[in-house]
Amino acid sequence: IPINNLVAILESIADSSILTKDPELLTEYVRSSLSDLITNIYQVENQPVKVATLSAHFEDYLTQELKKGNLEQYNLGLPPLSVNKIFENISRVVDSMVLAGDRPIVLVSPIIRKHFRKFIEQVLPNLSILSYAELLPEVQLENVGTIEIPNMETAN
Repeated sequence: IPINNLVAILESIADSSILTKDPELLTEYVRSSLSDLITNIYQVENQPVKVATLSAHFEDYLTQELKKGNLEQYNLGLPPLSVNKIFENISRVVDSMVLAGDRPIVLVSPIIRKHFRKFIEQVLPNLSILSYAELLPEVQLENVGTIEIPNMETAN
């Protein structure tokens, strides 16, 4: 994300620094404040932004793991076989987006974006991970794929 609008970035940091001093959390606040810029980067000629999303079950799992403090681990607290299956699922969804001529974007909730980004960047460093807060509310979205979490009982 370009940092051309330093005034908006510094204002966001100043406003958010009352709530936290965590640089990663401050980054998330800044990204949200740049939603108009981010939307313009990813939206093509007022067309819907094509995204892949996490299944509701996967989002719920990550939110629960965040509450437990397990998302600080680079494997999201998952066993290795589950991690491999998730990356296979992500690769399948991303490949279908690329074949359709779309820019691969995974859209997640704001609370888990930074953790999911850290998880993904190990294998897919150029995959765009955005949160709902980083896009303007009026932008239309088209979900072109869903990333599932493997069944934990069969993944171990």
